[in-house]
Amino acid sequence: MNLKRMPFWFILFFSLSITASAQQATKADIEALATKVSSIEKTVNKIDQRLITVEKTVNDMDKRLISLEIIVKEMDKRITVRINVLFWAMGTLIGVVLATITLQVLGFLQSKRERAEIQQQIRDQRAET
Repeated sequence: MNLKRMPFWFILFFSLSITASAQQATKADIEALATKVSSIEKTVNKIDQRLITVEKTVNDMDKRLISLEIIVKEMDKRITVRINVLFWAMGTLIGVVLATITLQVLGFLQSKRERAEIQQQIRDQRAET
């Protein structure tokens, strides 16, 4: 084949294929398309109804979530107050325990000092006699 004729054959082939596929639509083709379009419309309407139902459900769940958040915030406040009370009670208990231990140690030291004084008095009396 000659290279000069190649574009001619190429253009002729495509122009014939385009005209062959560009036939007029028949009544049966139009009816089939109308049936398919109505079927698609029904499917779209069903999907739209489902989406509306899902949207209502999501809105209800959103309202429940908001009320749940309020409940959680209230419980957080209550727990925080109880934790603070617990810390104060623990601090008070630790203070009482430390005060008791301190009093016991002071009592022990005082009794030790008193025993030492009594022993000193006994030694002094023995030395006098």
